[in-house]
Amino acid sequence: IIALYEQKVQKQKMIIIEVNLMSIPKLITHACGQINGVNYSNSKEALSYSYHSQGSKFIEIDINLSADDKYVLVHDWDKTFEYLFGYNINKAPKAVDFKKLKIRDSFSTQTLEEFLSFMQENQDLYLVTDVKAGGNIRFIKFIKNHYPKLLARIYIQCYDFNEYLTIKDQGALHQILSLYQ
Repeated sequence: IIALYEQKVQKQKMIIIEVNLMSIPKLITHACGQINGVNYSNSKEALSYSYHSQGSKFIEIDINLSADDKYVLVHDWDKTFEYLFGYNINKAPKAVDFKKLKIRDSFSTQTLEEFLSFMQENQDLYLVTDVKAGGNIRFIKFIKNHYPKLLARIYIQCYDFNEYLTIKDQGALHQILSLYQ
């Protein structure tokens, strides 16, 4: 049992989090894992390699919004985009245009729906989110409306204590409170 304390408006709140230590993974693969020396790709090939060849069962993805408000897997539209694609862009492309891009001229980009389809096909795969745009509340609503059966295998990462409580109230079954930001 881990106890977290927060001082707020001269009130002390205590939250008890029960952790089954046997269920904690030893490794969470970041951004679908490395593929041929390329990090942060969130690519289909990296996902397949990490899951099928490396045995990764907990995979973190970076979720961003395209210009037409669709979820796509990319860390950011700035430095990481330039690292992966070799050029700068001024704004997020439409999802259909993002899908046409090749990471390092080799690897396939993904939409969130493609990743979730992979999850549906692989029942022992778990998702750790890093929602960059649109927010966790919107993301949870999207999952509840379109992929409710996957909610039990999704760990929502948040960076703020209040958001941690809010996403739990919105129906997230698993939350990760990251305090490094």
